[in-house]
Amino acid sequence: MIDRRPAIIARCTGAADVVAAVNFARTSGLEVAVRSGGHSVPGYAVCDGGIVIDLSPMKGRWVDPDARTARAQTGLTWGEFERETQMFGLATTGGRITTTGIGGQTLGSGSGWLERKFGLTLNNLRSAEVVTAAGDIVRASDSEHPELFWGLRGGGGNLGVVTSLEYQLHPVGPILLAGPLLHPALRAVEVIRFWRDYVDTAPDELGTMAAFITAPSAPFVPEYLQGRPAVGIAVCWAGSVEDGERAVRPLREFGPPVADVVQPMPYTAVQAMFDESFPKGHQNGQRGRDGPRGAGGGLDPFRLLRLGKPVGERRAPRLDAGDHGGDAGVSMNFTSDQSRDMVRASFGGPQKYERLVDLKTAYDPTNLFHLNQNIEPRT
Repeated sequence: MIDRRPAIIARCTGAADVVAAVNFARTSGLEVAVRSGGHSVPGYAVCDGGIVIDLSPMKGRWVDPDARTARAQTGLTWGEFERETQMFGLATTGGRITTTGIGGQTLGSGSGWLERKFGLTLNNLRSAEVVTAAGDIVRASDSEHPELFWGLRGGGGNLGVVTSLEYQLHPVGPILLAGPLLHPALRAVEVIRFWRDYVDTAPDELGTMAAFITAPSAPFVPEYLQGRPAVGIAVCWAGSVEDGERAVRPLREFGPPVADVVQPMPYTAVQAMFDESFPKGHQNGQRGRDGPRGAGGGLDPFRLLRLGKPVGERRAPRLDAGDHGGDAGVSMNFTSDQSRDMVRASFGGPQKYERLVDLKTAYDPTNLFHLNQNIEPRT
């Protein structure tokens, strides 16, 4: 959807390349865009006439199955990351589309199927390697540069170029119960109400998403509903299939749905459930003309997520876009509204925002990294 023409694309293969690109951009006065997976809704991953620091060649990943941790370079997508961790039956909360880059999603808070059980992606972040605007390489964690580490968890790309991330992993899979349920759009009110009320009392192992979609032209959808408005409830049970069958049963029986594709599947397949509906390289408008396909139907669904206690309980000490501690907010990963007021509100209130401004002033006083949900430094 974004058509911009940078003067230079720096195809980085490691932190040294990123340092060189940052130093060159700073001394030359070029505008800087940073690209990980390229899923930025407002198009921050590319600029006109400037330099794109492209992290996508940086694919290193290392899993420690005994410590249940993984370190990964930020050119990885979630599909690539999870393929590695699932070799050991481990996972962390990641994106719902496998082509999403781990870098932007993590720094923007990180929502995924496992968030009710294990918290947002940022809650599972243990450390980060960052190239600052001055060209320094800094490691941030609870014990090293803790204030910077706080700001990275939800603060987007404001504080530097993150070149690698270390995550806490959890036993997940290899087989989970997951899949979509479809109802005609005419039943939307009762379906959404039932889903909302049931999920609020369901175990945290149950991850769900409701969406208003165009029903796909697929064999599991009745012919009369194909290509027509529908309500989808997607589920993912982060536990044993047997326990999942009991927990998901009320959702499968209500209505009942006209299509039920909930079944045991590998966790890697769970993560790829909706990839076909969001094919890499397609524009939204073009996909709309192509017509619906895949489990999610046409593009541009209206999605609803119901967060659980692990997300709410773990917010307080950390920065979290969408923190509702007295302030309205929305995760900046989910909106193209990037106005100054929206950015301020999304970071959880004046106190947190001023703390972020202090960090921005310390680590990027000239606002070199401004193609993001920008926090302006003090002048």
